[in-house]
Amino acid sequence: MHPDELAEIRAAVREHYGDGVTVRLFGSRLDDGARGGDIDLFIDDFSGDADDALRRKLALLLSLKERLGDQRIDVVVARRSGPVLPVHRVARRDGALL
Repeated sequence: MHPDELAEIRAAVREHYGDGVTVRLFGSRLDDGARGGDIDLFIDDFSGDADDALRRKLALLLSLKERLGDQRIDVVVARRSGPVLPVHRVARRDGALL
């Protein structure tokens, strides 16, 4: 991904989640030689409840669409009090910290 896109992602995450979370890029966009694919983002260590997580996720997606244009973007949010899913393990293990 282009450094400007990564900066926009970091700024949007900070705007909607603050500094208390970490964000990782994972999936096909980690390979600069690969073409296409959606932008997979993992928001880790979110302290809010499920409703707040959903509201922030939707607001983040809208913000990213405005900043990055019409691209396929997937956001996975891991709440501190929520279950640990297989996708969380993969993103933590293989994702690149932004």
